[in-house]
Amino acid sequence: MYNLYEAEARSAMARGLVIPAYDYILRCSHTFNLLDARGAIGVTERASYFGRMRDLTRQVARLYVEQREEMGFPFLKPQWGGQTSLPANPKSRALRLPTSPEPSAGD
Repeated sequence: MYNLYEAEARSAMARGLVIPAYDYILRCSHTFNLLDARGAIGVTERASYFGRMRDLTRQVARLYVEQREEMGFPFLKPQWGGQTSLPANPKSRALRLPTSPEPSAGD
């Protein structure tokens, strides 16, 4: 089942279907957990399965960002800087939340 879900995730990504691809990755994860709980996966196989899921997830995340960028990030709110492309510095992607003044000792 794991291999089937992995193949379906790759197929969905090839068609640009990000959400279905991610759904199949979640199914891979669930199948892995079932196999692991039953002791059907060896120690060396664990690392292989984790790596495969991690790589698939990374590919889906990149595809998602590419699609959102092509659309001009339609859900991006103007108060978040109004950027319509990814920043060059990945560390600058963090959302800066407004800070409130510290409460006084009498509060």
